[in-house]
Amino acid sequence: VSYIPEDKLLISNDAFGQNIATSYRYADEHDQGDFVRAIKEYYYNIVLPYSPQVLKTLPIVESLDIDMIAPDHGLIHRGEKSVKFIVDMYRQMAEQKPQQRAMVIYDTMWHSTEKMAYAVCSGLEEVGVPTRLMSVKSNHHSEIMTELANCGAVIAGSPTHNNTIMPLMASTLTYMKGLRPQNRVGGAFGSFGWSGESAKVLHEMLASMGMDMPADFVKCNWTPRHEALRACVELGKTVGEALKKKCRGE
Repeated sequence: VSYIPEDKLLISNDAFGQNIATSYRYADEHDQGDFVRAIKEYYYNIVLPYSPQVLKTLPIVESLDIDMIAPDHGLIHRGEKSVKFIVDMYRQMAEQKPQQRAMVIYDTMWHSTEKMAYAVCSGLEEVGVPTRLMSVKSNHHSEIMTELANCGAVIAGSPTHNNTIMPLMASTLTYMKGLRPQNRVGGAFGSFGWSGESAKVLHEMLASMGMDMPADFVKCNWTPRHEALRACVELGKTVGEALKKKCRGE
């Protein structure tokens, strides 16, 4: 970064930026809801792996007399309130403290895994954990990472395809792992026609990211019936309760 003390200006390069293209120049001119989402999108898809360095650097930034932060990407933060807002937001994102909200991501071939995903959501909501359901066919992996900024739990589902998970789910979780999310709770489920490896593969992939895995994976042969859907509800409840404990610091 470059600091110009005469102007109290920090030219911050990639830090504190967003992918916003607009005729507005300053953050306080832009819709705040969209602006906050863009900050999370940028951080969780680019900066997240460097969170330890962010936490080490922020005290240095705060030691400077700054009235304006001008990133290379996006809108300029001007004034004491705006500067404090973005610095505090970066600290919050870098700390990655667990949040009592979950996401269920899934792929499906003939809607069986999709039905299981809805049942998992029901279990989470039964124990008071708000949940976002996201199909990897309908949501780009960058959208899924942006949502992860608000979620302390990730439950993934996929049918078995060629003895493993579906390609879009594989690419999404590979992308997620490379960004190194911390302090999450995970769970896995899937349907199958023949061999049935997908749920185990998902479980192992989430565990390899360091996620707490409080429940066994759930798998279902063919279309899920009452017993399989009940197991999915229980999976959601178990992950939800584990997340609430984690949020309480237990």
